[in-house]
Amino acid sequence: PGSSDSGHEWVELYNKTSEDIDVSGWMLEGGTSSFGTKATIPDGTIIPAEGYYLIGEDEVVLDLGSSPDLVDSLGLGNGSSSVDGVRLVDCNSIVIDTVLYGATGTIGDWEDDSGANPTSFAPKASDGEAIGRVPNGEDTNQSGNDFAILPFPTP
Repeated sequence: PGSSDSGHEWVELYNKTSEDIDVSGWMLEGGTSSFGTKATIPDGTIIPAEGYYLIGEDEVVLDLGSSPDLVDSLGLGNGSSSVDGVRLVDCNSIVIDTVLYGATGTIGDWEDDSGANPTSFAPKASDGEAIGRVPNGEDTNQSGNDFAILPFPTP
């Protein structure tokens, strides 16, 4: 958004497989210098094969015209002055996916999906833009290769 993003942040999960995935107890983690839990997916939640699951704040429906599947206060970083991150962790604390984005001047103690010091970062989105995985569902574990600026919200 053009001003504060409080209440307007969202993350979309995509199941690119041909099987339904039970994401009960999975956690969305994020932060501006380290990961902290931002949302926990409720028991009984299934993302259908080739389906989507939207985690967002309470104002997202006004921005996107879609209600989130899970409403939670995310408080994600903007990537303005340092690298910020978001990751998905399963119910066994295994990191499923990570995106690190923003200004790469200060990398800090971030780790990529393998636990290594990252070398690839997604770009920082500006007002009215989003970062999205391009092509959808592909993951090389290199945020800079996997994510691009999209000139519109994507859900």
